[in-house]
Amino acid sequence: MSDAPQSTVAPAGAALGAWLSAEREALEAILASLIDEQQALARGGDAMAALPDALRRKQSAAETLRALDAALPARLGVAADGLPAAFKRALDADPGLAAQWSEVSALAARARAENDGNGRLVTTRLHYNRAALDALLAGRDGDTPSPVYGANGRLVPR
Repeated sequence: MSDAPQSTVAPAGAALGAWLSAEREALEAILASLIDEQQALARGGDAMAALPDALRRKQSAAETLRALDAALPARLGVAADGLPAAFKRALDADPGLAAQWSEVSALAARARAENDGNGRLVTTRLHYNRAALDALLAGRDGDTPSPVYGANGRLVPR
């Protein structure tokens, strides 16, 4: 057994590796839910029934990410204000961790891009829905909208 002091990087590195793995899993879950969300938004109709489940899964994965981020300083044994330096030391000391971090960063960027794309789909769908509602409410008399269709589903003459 050696009398040399043990490095503090190894335990921090192991903790960071476990954290990065958990972070990657949560990001992969977010990506899967974002893709399901995108498909539901793009297809519309009956496919929209899958949207609530995709949103719940996305929210759950986002909560997992928040919890992981909040727990990281304790996992590395540092105060929150010491996290950036400890994180950098661990990455500098282990190329494998640096590669994991690169992968996690790329997944996060992809998730951000997918989420932005879904936001554009929601905005487009909202625009079309507002236009349809405006068309249905066109020709209203005062504050009371006149129906476009009667109870029998036939167009009501104006």
